[in-house]
Amino acid sequence: MHPDTAAARAGLRAGDLVVQIGGAPVATLDDLVAALGQRAIGDPVPVHLLRGAERLIVEVRPTEMPEQA
Repeated sequence: MHPDTAAARAGLRAGDLVVQIGGAPVATLDDLVAALGQRAIGDPVPVHLLRGAERLIVEVRPTEMPEQA
């Protein structure tokens, strides 16, 4: 996980399994991208995740994706 991302700032870690974003279930990367794509930049969204056996909810504020070189 890149340290300067919305996910990292919200406390997500490598190995966390995102299972829901803002009420939308997440089973695939496409689900995750679609759920985040429906959110306005900067608006907080609850992200439900599994970290090992622990269930957590963190608040993520989506940011614009950096340009790919």
